[in-house]
Amino acid sequence: MGTASLNDGEAGESAKQKYLKKSKATEDKRIARFGPKLGMLANLYFGDSQNTKAWEKGAVGEIRVGKVLDAMGTKYEFGVLHDRKIPGSVANIDHILVTDRGVFVIDAKNYKGQVRIDEQGGILTPLVRTLYVGGRKQTKLVEGVKKQVDIVSASLKKGGLDSPV
Repeated sequence: MGTASLNDGEAGESAKQKYLKKSKATEDKRIARFGPKLGMLANLYFGDSQNTKAWEKGAVGEIRVGKVLDAMGTKYEFGVLHDRKIPGSVANIDHILVTDRGVFVIDAKNYKGQVRIDEQGGILTPLVRTLYVGGRKQTKLVEGVKKQVDIVSASLKKGGLDSPV
């Protein structure tokens, strides 16, 4: 199968562009408020907000994952697509692997800490699984990737392809 070559995208590109846009807007705002010299000094001293830094950190994580996936795609002969835009949305899908066994959707995160799943419920109550990363509840990440899987499945079906995702 080989690695995808037709517009396979660049890992982390959307996150990197979002970071650059947010960082530039902050810099421009400080320069407009304080003037060129004091604004530049404020930019050096205060830097980016936590929210802006998170976009940069996310881009770095996506790029790292992308490099690993590209190397695996070459070695094991499967296609790798990065940073795929979701039609009608500002969101994207970080990575899609296309193999002879199916299509895999990967949503990369640059988080630290132990990953665990807490299960509650059972015989008389429904089983509820909660994802924690570094002690923080992150179950929403699972719901997000499920939506991405549904989008990829629908796109494949629309193209007349039937493959597990």
